[in-house]
Amino acid sequence: KKLGYGSALRAGLVKLQEENLSAMNTDPWYSAYHYSHPPLVERLAAIDAADKKEE
Repeated sequence: KKLGYGSALRAGLVKLQEENLSAMNTDPWYSAYHYSHPPLVERLAAIDAADKKEE
């Protein structure tokens, strides 16, 4: 079910990333081991994939 919040969610995540000043692109192995949540790049890719799937 498409809710249409993909672009707003992307914008919010990017703004949070900029405010946190954390690394935007991390090594996938480092990310998988050290982070409890996916990094921004993976989140944006998942949002894009979900948007394309719904079309």
